[in-house]
Amino acid sequence: MKIKERINEILDSSCFNREEKARQLFKLLDKKEDENEIYVPGYWEPEEDEEYWTIADNAEILKDQWENLDIDTTRLLMGMVFKTKAEAEHHLEYLEAYKKYVLTIARLNKENDDWKVDWEDNNQSKYRCYYNFHDKELSFSCNSIFMCVDDREYFCQETEAQLIEELGEELTILAVTGKKIKN
Repeated sequence: MKIKERINEILDSSCFNREEKARQLFKLLDKKEDENEIYVPGYWEPEEDEEYWTIADNAEILKDQWENLDIDTTRLLMGMVFKTKAEAEHHLEYLEAYKKYVLTIARLNKENDDWKVDWEDNNQSKYRCYYNFHDKELSFSCNSIFMCVDDREYFCQETEAQLIEELGEELTILAVTGKKIKN
């Protein structure tokens, strides 16, 4: 079964509540659950001389050995230390999809009267996309005063339809999983 089909199966299941659906999706995406350890791919610190996977500045997936060097700690601080090659590949796919997402928003906002988020203007509608697990669909929220982490994810109402048209299902998959899923 393809990952995309499994995601849809999880989302469509009436056997899982919202929390269980999220847990199943994370499990599907190689997130680890261990009662004794909180494991977050990218932010795992290997033991001395232990091997790990990373993403180089040229987007190449590399295997390296943890030696507590500056390069090791820099990679860890940037969230680029993975236990497996598959985790590094998933993260690289996410970075590529997220880059496409924010660049598309930036271009569309520019085309829509050079729209920019203005946190001083409480009357300005600021939109972001998210996946609504209850309704099983991509949704958009309008916000005027609550700032979130990344201004690059905000857009004007006119950009909403254009974003759906340009990114389509890829946008839904990114919103649901945080990962780009290859067909």
